[in-house]
Amino acid sequence: MSLSIPPKNNMRILLIGASGQVGKPLMASLREKHTVIGTGFSKTSANLTKLDIRDNDAVRTVFSDFLPDVAILLSALTDVDYCEDHQDEAYNINVTGTKNVAECAMSCGSRLIYFSTDYIFDGKNGPYKEDDVPNPISYYGFTKLGGEKMVQSVLDKKSWAIVRTAVVFSYGHRNFTTYLIDNLSRGEVVRAYTDQFNSPTYAPNLAEAVAEIAVKKLSGVYNVAGKDVIDRYSYALKVAKAFGLPANLIKPSTTAEFPQKAKRPPRAGLIIKKAESILQTALLTLNESIKQFKNA
Repeated sequence: MSLSIPPKNNMRILLIGASGQVGKPLMASLREKHTVIGTGFSKTSANLTKLDIRDNDAVRTVFSDFLPDVAILLSALTDVDYCEDHQDEAYNINVTGTKNVAECAMSCGSRLIYFSTDYIFDGKNGPYKEDDVPNPISYYGFTKLGGEKMVQSVLDKKSWAIVRTAVVFSYGHRNFTTYLIDNLSRGEVVRAYTDQFNSPTYAPNLAEAVAEIAVKKLSGVYNVAGKDVIDRYSYALKVAKAFGLPANLIKPSTTAEFPQKAKRPPRAGLIIKKAESILQTALLTLNESIKQFKNA
């Protein structure tokens, strides 16, 4: 990989997982002022370097060739039910892969921003602050907490930031919002839980906040999510109303009636006061997020 030396006020940023719904807008934002290399694994293009974070030699090569000032780790196995059935794969990507990235960041003197989730909590007393005690109830949550611990154990305290988020949505990717729109548009019934609470987060808004964390060289744990904590059923009704879709097709359901393979924290969601007090980026309400999503 041959790169020209950027200006002194220009950062080298390695974006691991740049093909995802946060990676794409984040890369677009950062490239306006900084030198950015993006990687992808399941989805690659001419603009991305293929990278499997489970391959330590490959990770080391990317870091040593680019020598990033900061690496942002978005790559993860995030399908909650799939992780429950494929635990070795989930651990190898979300924990061992994170370890590989963290160790290479340490060796190259790079800062690391790691993406995590409100699923590291059990959902008994949400929404959660940054210093609340995690207690994951799914294997996915267990591996993401394992990734957090790996970052904190490998890197110096000033060299890492952990960004926890929840229920991220945008166009062109599989998520609860696009699932709703697709199914309701086809006249299909959708079941939505009345007893699962989260903080829906619009991907471009999250990307903007993370870009600010990267450029300002912030460290520590930050909850970065939408302003509203809401149950899935009420969330679905808001989406249906905004898009003029038939709300009568959304059927309120409980977890007990329709259990999922992996347990979900019932009352999760994130308290974002810390991020709001530090960041200039305004974190959006759900209504604001849906409006921007609709107009995208």
